[in-house]
Amino acid sequence: VVDYSQGDVQVGDVFVLPEHRGCGAGKVLVHTAIDFARAQGVQQLYLYTPDMQNLYERYGWRRIDERWVNGETVSIMLMDIV
Repeated sequence: VVDYSQGDVQVGDVFVLPEHRGCGAGKVLVHTAIDFARAQGVQQLYLYTPDMQNLYERYGWRRIDERWVNGETVSIMLMDIV
């Protein structure tokens, strides 16, 4: 069992309200998080998502695991930002 919560940098709670979707706001949020992490010397970012895997894969994350979290199956995803 791998504990992805200890000492790893995670992107969390990134969402865009439905009325603001489709205008690029999510892309800006994700790229801002990546740029900030890179500026801090972070080499890898983790996140988990129950249903947005395809979106995050387009930004460069890859699925590395699946877990049961808060009553649902989620994909653990990793991005190398070196």
